[in-house]
Order: sequence, then structure tokens, then C-alpha cells
Amino acid sequence: MSQEFAPPHALGLVGLGVMGRNLALNFRDHGVRIVAHDAYPTVNTAFEEAASGDPGITVANDLRTLAASLPS
Repeated sequence: MSQEFAPPHALGLVGLGVMGRNLALNFRDHGVRIVAHDAYPTVNTAFEEAASGDPGITVANDLRTLAASLPS
């Protein structure tokens, strides 16, 4: 059974290691807005720089910001 989501839909993703990064990019490629966070600030910074200018990806510096960035 397929479920359709009305835009804008978003996915909060915690963890930007190899798997998390690829999940984020794959979902973004399929039209899902991503709000991502990693516990390591250097990983957040690297992902943010790689996604610079991409309106489909937001990097949150903490979990509270990630949660607040998602539609309710």
C-alpha cells in the first residue's frame, strides 16, 4: 500500500556516518527535505559544506533544533 505525503514533507536524520550520509542524499534525491544532525560537530560541518546551497538539506547543530525544524 502506497501512502502519499503532501509537500513539504521532511525527514529528521540523526547520524551522518557512511550510511546516514547516503540515506540523506538518497531521500533528498527523491524529493524529501532532510534535517540532519550528527553528535560530532566536525561531521556536521563537513556535511553542511558538502550540501552547501542545497535547499533540500538542513544541518542542525543539536537535536532540539532538528526537532524544531520538522513540520508538526
